[in-house]
Amino acid sequence: MKQIYKLFLILLVATLVSCNFKNEMKSNKLETIDATRMKLLPFESLIDDIRYVKLETKSNNMIGSISQLLLTDSLIIVVDKTISKSIFVFTKDGHFLRKIGEIGSGPKDYQLISHVFLSSDKNELCVVSMKKIIHYNLNGTFVKSESINFLLHYVEDLDQNSHVGYNSFGKINRWAINNNMLIVTNDNWKIKYSALPSNQRAEKLGFQTSTPLIKIKSEVYAIKILSDTIYLVDRNGIIPRYYVKMGNKKITIGDIVRNVNNVDLSSLNIGFNGCFIKLNDAVVVDVLSKTIPYLFYSSKTKITYSYNIKQSLKNPFARFMNNVYCQDNNDRIISVASPARILEAKNELYKSNKKEQIDKLFDGLSEDNNPVLFYYHVNIKESK
Repeated sequence: MKQIYKLFLILLVATLVSCNFKNEMKSNKLETIDATRMKLLPFESLIDDIRYVKLETKSNNMIGSISQLLLTDSLIIVVDKTISKSIFVFTKDGHFLRKIGEIGSGPKDYQLISHVFLSSDKNELCVVSMKKIIHYNLNGTFVKSESINFLLHYVEDLDQNSHVGYNSFGKINRWAINNNMLIVTNDNWKIKYSALPSNQRAEKLGFQTSTPLIKIKSEVYAIKILSDTIYLVDRNGIIPRYYVKMGNKKITIGDIVRNVNNVDLSSLNIGFNGCFIKLNDAVVVDVLSKTIPYLFYSSKTKITYSYNIKQSLKNPFARFMNNVYCQDNNDRIISVASPARILEAKNELYKSNKKEQIDKLFDGLSEDNNPVLFYYHVNIKESK
C-alpha cells in the first residue's frame, strides 16, 4: 500500500512539474513590442520596395468602401459591407472577375455582411450574416448555408475541425459562456471554451478600429477593444503572444467617454490601434499617434523600430501607407488609397524621380475609379 502511495506521489509531482513547464513555455512566448524604446530608421531601411495594383473599374463593380481584403495565391477579394454591400473578386493584377453572392432573402443570399473569411483549405468563401454562414466556392457558386445558435460578428476557421467566433458586444450566449466575447467551437458549433470578458461600457461605444480576429496563414489572433495584448488562439485556450508597450499614459475608456462627440485620440497619447500584421521575420502594428506611424518589431533582433513621417515623404508612395489591411505571402503589407487622395497628391508625387512609375499610376485614373492597392515590402535593415 505504501509503495502504491509513493508511486502516486511521484506521478503527482511529475504531473505538476510537467504542467508548470508547459505553462512556463506558453508564457515564455510573450514578446514585447516596445514603443517607449523604439529605434528610428530611415523609411528605406524598413520598406525596400513599393508597388501598386489598380483595381479595374466597370459599371457593375463600383466599390463604395473597402471593409476587408482577402488574398489567395491568385486572387484579390474585396468586401464592401456598407455601401455596395457586395463581394468582388479580382485577379492579383487587378482585373475584375466576378461578384460573389448578393444581398437578398433567398436561401443562397446573405441579408447583410458581418464578416467574410476563407475556409481552412481556402477553397470556399464564407459570409457571416446574422446567425447564418453562407459558403460559396471561389467561382461564386453557392455551396451551402449553415445556421448557428448564436450571433457572431466575426468568424475564422481555426482548422478543419474548429471555429473561432467573436461578438463585439459580449452577447454570444450569455448563460453558457459567462458573457465572454470569444468562443472556440468544434465543427458542429458546440462550444469548447470561451475567453475575453466583455467590457459593456467600452463595447457600447462601438470603438473598434480593426477586426478583432485576424487569420495569418494557419494562425488566428484575437485583439480585444482598447487592449495592449495580442492573443494567439489555440484549440485549448488563448495565449498572450505580443504585448504592445505604449508608455505611462494609455488611452482609456474614460478618454473615449469624455470625448465621445469629438474624439481625437491621437491628441491624448500614443495607443495601440489594433492593426496587427505578422510577417516571416517581423511584426507590424499601427498606433494612434500624430508623430509615430507604424511600429516594426523584428523577430530576429527583438527590437522595435519606426520611422520619421516627414522624412518618409521623400518616397512618393510612403504617404499612402496609413491604411493597412493585410499582408501577402511575400512579406508585403497592403494599404488602400482612394483615387481622389492620389489625385490630390499628384504635384507632390511628380517631384520625385519615379516619373515612369507615376505616369502609369495616373494613366486613366479619375475620382470615379475603384481604389488602388499599395504593396510595401518589409525588410528591416539596421546599419551597424
